[in-house]
Amino acid sequence: TVSSQKLEKPIEMGSSEPLPIADGVRRRKKKRRARATDSLPGKFEDHRETSRAQSE
Repeated sequence: TVSSQKLEKPIEMGSSEPLPIADGVRRRKKKRRARATDSLPGKFEDHRETSRAQSE
């Protein structure tokens, strides 16, 4: 009986507010993607290399 109750609870909660959750996840993913692209390790490395070459 515990398993049945546990399975029913999450299903009801998820069905109760699927729009706000999906919206939040979508918005967060978009923001995260833009940030990751901005702070890519490759870009940073390129910047450091250019700075070093100019310094030398």
